[in-house]
Amino acid sequence: MSLGRVYIETFGCQMNVLETELVLGDLRRRGFEVSPSEQAADVILFNTCSIRENAENRVYGTLGQLKGRAERDPNLVIGVFGCMAQKEGRDLVRRMPHIDLVCGTHRYGLLGDLIRDTRATRKPRVAVEEAEDVDLDDAPRFNELRPVPFVAFVQAMRGCDCRCTFCVVPYTKGTERSRPIPEVVEEVRRLVDQGVVEVTLLGQNITSYGKNLSPSAPSQPLWDSRPEASPEEWEVNLADLLAAVDAVPGLRRTRFLTGHPAFVTDRLLRVMAEGRTICPFLHMPAQSGSNRILKRMKRGYTKEEYLEQVAKARELIPDLALAGDFIVGFPGETEADLSETLDLLERTRHSMAFLFKYSQRPKTPAERLPDDVPDEEKKRRHAVLSEAQHRITLADHRSWIGRTTEVLVEGPSPKNAARLFGRTRGGLQVVFEGPDSFRGRFIEVAIAGATNLTLYGERVGAGCLPGPVPTPATAAFPA
Repeated sequence: MSLGRVYIETFGCQMNVLETELVLGDLRRRGFEVSPSEQAADVILFNTCSIRENAENRVYGTLGQLKGRAERDPNLVIGVFGCMAQKEGRDLVRRMPHIDLVCGTHRYGLLGDLIRDTRATRKPRVAVEEAEDVDLDDAPRFNELRPVPFVAFVQAMRGCDCRCTFCVVPYTKGTERSRPIPEVVEEVRRLVDQGVVEVTLLGQNITSYGKNLSPSAPSQPLWDSRPEASPEEWEVNLADLLAAVDAVPGLRRTRFLTGHPAFVTDRLLRVMAEGRTICPFLHMPAQSGSNRILKRMKRGYTKEEYLEQVAKARELIPDLALAGDFIVGFPGETEADLSETLDLLERTRHSMAFLFKYSQRPKTPAERLPDDVPDEEKKRRHAVLSEAQHRITLADHRSWIGRTTEVLVEGPSPKNAARLFGRTRGGLQVVFEGPDSFRGRFIEVAIAGATNLTLYGERVGAGCLPGPVPTPATAAFPA
């Protein structure tokens, strides 16, 4: 007998997407059904993000739309989990009394119990204690719960010890905790057995993976404690994890997110360059190109050091696709600071960059700084950077015209179902014509055109490259 039909709407990053999959897997194991829509569900959960104010406003807006339905249906359970739940706690229930449960980032394994308890008592339940994690590392993985069944996220670590002044992550996700290498590798093996051909290892600061596993690792970020031991000398680090995952038979692609420039080592880059499955993709957020602003952000590196790191990465990995994050309008940022960031963009030539307007976050050190850049000016600066990145990305994409590249086909193109959509090893989006039977296969595609978002091409010859074909989702986990 089903305990209820659960629907989860996810806001935020790739880690939240993975956590939604794990929560659904755990609830399904407990006897809940996964609902295909919010309308058909009697348990509606929101996996939330607090990294920016806009993300929270979207959650509040969506929750508000459910108030009428909650009043009409006393059996409906509405819950909030994730970063916003951890940050706001019981204040969420005070602001939105129709919410039945609030579950913080350390208590995901309790969600099934919280649903049961609130149904039994009809009283809201709040679990945001920063106690030992009730995690979901052992939650079953179901292919049909992923948007692309043969591409999977794997949690390598949680939390962050880097107290960047603008960032709320250390306060919502907690301190860094790395999973042991054998545990991560075993999860990857199980996923490959289910038909997964590409995995992305996730962590809020994955380039510092292994600190809590290594007796010689510093307890503070490198730029604070200046320890004698560098990440390369830690007994366990990300290079070791990547090398171990790279050896899993049947796996074709390995990625990792998200990095911090201060923890990207020469050895990590060498392992990336030499790996069989490791994709030439590095997400290394710069945040600013101004040394003055980087210091105020407590990023722990200079513009010159960042440029040196990029040059070294490209020397070892010539086809590297570089991605990054940039914030405009940080407290005290001037036009000269913006010019320094533009100069960094022009010199690094990021394949892709995610640009954000600064928003003040509670509990962060930057909250004490005056938010002195007007919103209209933030919008203008954002537009300036966007125009520059648009031009750089378009030039990068056009450089692919005339080249042939490997594409993992994910399915129909979102904008034209008659075409197929996939990604290169560097993560670039490719659209081309082909049969639906190519889904989940590796295809050789000759690039014939490009926009700043997408490459367009034609398959070469028969198209299919040798390699495993993912098993149907229902084969590994029958309903």
